[in-house]
This record gives sequence, structure tokens and C-alpha cells, in this order.
Amino acid sequence: MGHGAGDEYVLGTDADKGSFLARMDFLGPSMDFRVYAWALMPNHYHLLIEVGSHKLHEIMHRLLGGFSKSYNRRHGHRGHVFMSRFKSILVCRDEYLYELIRYINLNPLRAGLVDSISNLADYPWTSHRAMIHGAEHLWHDVNAVLGAFGMDDDISRGAYLSYLSSGIADGESDLLESGNLRIGRSGVVVEKGSRSDQRRYDYVGTVLGSREFAVESALILDDRRRQTRSRGHEHEEVEAIIERVCELYGIDCNRLKGRSKGGSVSTARITAARLLFEAGISKADISRKLNLAPSSITRLLGVDQ
Repeated sequence: MGHGAGDEYVLGTDADKGSFLARMDFLGPSMDFRVYAWALMPNHYHLLIEVGSHKLHEIMHRLLGGFSKSYNRRHGHRGHVFMSRFKSILVCRDEYLYELIRYINLNPLRAGLVDSISNLADYPWTSHRAMIHGAEHLWHDVNAVLGAFGMDDDISRGAYLSYLSSGIADGESDLLESGNLRIGRSGVVVEKGSRSDQRRYDYVGTVLGSREFAVESALILDDRRRQTRSRGHEHEEVEAIIERVCELYGIDCNRLKGRSKGGSVSTARITAARLLFEAGISKADISRKLNLAPSSITRLLGVDQ
């Protein structure tokens, strides 16, 4: 999930919401993800997403970056569109998946944007309408959700509606937005709302599930990190990208890493920063490699990440 900068209504108009979904439609085929539930609220969004061949941060970078540029052009706005990073939680399918789907789909009703479950079925900015009337986006896996409620379409939709309605009286749950456990350097600990580093990897470290699930996820994550990237390999990757950019622009790498400004140096620096960020290098590491302040890297990237 993510909020508008300053809690602004960045999804306050139909055009803004439509732009967000159009960006999802554009990215879906090439970035190999599917969504089980989503809701676009005036000042924030929810996505329950399962990634495939692309990491979560890569998908969100392209989604939020592309949307932000479109939003700024449309509204004559400058600066950040979304507040800080998007927030992600690794969810245990067996324990919390359907509870989270219900929570997300009920967002407009609980916020007073619609006044009943029946009217929610015609509300276009949450995944509930597709659950009732059929899929509207290729990336929204309606069948996978309904399949858990029965094999027959009518029976499964009825069971889903009953399940959805049963959650209205429960109210909102902070647990579903913050998770209950966290994977950090010290192991699996109780989540206390602290911020996580999501700059390099597709998993932010916050878990919604059992301790056993968190421990298993930590082992998988640690093994993936060892297999995919070491600091030595990362250094080689960074230097290779910088050298290639310098070659393309015909400049000396020392100038790129120095204080020179203007012309091809500035353009090359922007290109290098974006390529390094796409490769999963943190903004802090990019700033050190390019000899620029972190705030300058944020401006060079031109996205809310």
C-alpha cells in the first residue's frame, strides 16, 4: 500500500484512478504479476499482489514512477506524488490471504464512499466489482479467489459475499496493515512499526503469518541474497554500468563521479543513476558512487521511491 504525499488526494479523481489502472494494464503482460485484491482510495491504494519473474520493487518502481509523471503533467504538479516508499508485507496464503482480500475490498464501504454491500458491487475502484461481474483486468486473478469458495460460479460468489459481509462488523484491523512479525538482522521479531529497507530486494521484511512461516521465509530470503548478490559482485556490476554509460556518452568516468555539471555529463549522470536504481542499487550507494547527495539522486531519478 502507499499514501499520497502529505496525505493528498492523488487518486481523488476518476482520471487519476483510471491512469493508475491503465499503468497496471500496461505493465501486467511484461512484468508477470497477478493481483488478488485491490482498492484505489482518494489518498492511498492497496494491492494484494503475487510477483513472478520480476521483483516487487521493480514492479512498483515502474508503476509509481510512470503514474507520478503522468499525474504531474495532468495537474501541473511538481515534486513527490506519493509519501516515502510503498509499504509491503509478505502474507501467508493459508492464514491471512482471504482475510486480507476482504479487508481490501471493504475499504470503500468502511470509508463511506459507498453505503452498502449491494452498491459496492457497482463501485469501479475496487476488485469487488470484478468478483461479482467478472474480471476486468488480465492481471486480476478472480478465478483463483472464487475457487476457494466453491467450484460452481454462483455458489462460490454467494459464499464469497457471505464471507465479505461477515467482516463488516469486525471493523478495521491494524494487523492487516502492519503485519505481526518482522525479519531483521537479529532474526524474526515482533513487528513494532519500524520502517524497513526495501531498496534492494523484493521482500521488505514484514510478515503477516505464523512464526514458522516467518522463519521459513527468512531462510529463503537469506539463501536468495547469497545466491544473487554479494558486495563484491555488486561493486563489479556498478562499475560496469558506470563504464558503459561513460563509453556511450564519450566522457571520462572521473568526470561522471566528480563535480562537473552541464551538457553530456549531467545527462550521463541521470542515465547512470536510473540504470543503477533499476539494477537494485540503493540510493545511498548510488550517491556514494556518483559523488552526489542522496537528495540529488532522488531528483535525478524523478520518482517517488
